[in-house]
Amino acid sequence: MAQTTFTFRVDATIKDAFNHIAQENGRSASQSKEQESWDSWFQAKIEERIKEADTGQFLSSEEVEESSRKRRESLITRTSS
Repeated sequence: MAQTTFTFRVDATIKDAFNHIAQENGRSASQSKEQESWDSWFQAKIEERIKEADTGQFLSSEEVEESSRKRRESLITRTSS
């Protein structure tokens, strides 16, 4: 599979949370996560989700939005403490 790089904008709060977590793990925010075990895990997750999508197993927009809201709140809470 070909690889590519993409750039996206995020809310400053999310960026701060990402930086905070990176620091907790002794990494810089720009450091690449090219560890083979992580890549393998991630690829397996993608393949699982493609199979689920092929069989019609989807989350509703509302479920996705609720999950995202909870994750944002969790990140904000973690960076606030």
